[in-house]
Amino acid sequence: MDDIQLAIFALKAEVDTTGGDSTVSDLVHPIIGMLEVVRGFKKSGMYREARYYARYVARSTDELSNAYPELRSLPDVRKAVNSVFDLPDVSPGRREDRSIPEPELAGEGPYQARFPVGTKVRVVDDTSLRTFKSEWHWHHPLQEEQLRFAGLSTTVRDIAYYHGGDALYTLADTGDYIWHEPCL
Repeated sequence: MDDIQLAIFALKAEVDTTGGDSTVSDLVHPIIGMLEVVRGFKKSGMYREARYYARYVARSTDELSNAYPELRSLPDVRKAVNSVFDLPDVSPGRREDRSIPEPELAGEGPYQARFPVGTKVRVVDDTSLRTFKSEWHWHHPLQEEQLRFAGLSTTVRDIAYYHGGDALYTLADTGDYIWHEPCL
């Protein structure tokens, strides 16, 4: 069991013992969901994506710690998240594709799109798409038909946001399919 999974279990256990405080529960569950996303990307060797979501978890954990200093598991969550920032840009055995220059990032965090409309992007490889499809259990799951677009270079056509702040993309050459940032 890794440090992120231990932090998830500790946070869940502590929320379960808060005596049904729905405010704490409502604030903690999105953090738990994002921790699971971070863990999945880390296990898949998608370190850049893991760090992206870890920044959101770190900010949310800091805000929660300020509001609820009595939550004892938050330092463990922060420690687990900090370990993600020490990972290299590219996992061992993966080569970074530099044929598309890195775009100027518009922002990071909730309600901030990493890729502005008109930005050239590339859909990740088939293995990464399949990993995301199997590990993403929340809003807008990838459709089986989207796997055929693995490796496609295209342009961002439109951006929408899920109510939790995740940027959702529509791409020029993929019809009306919805794409998550880690898939690009």
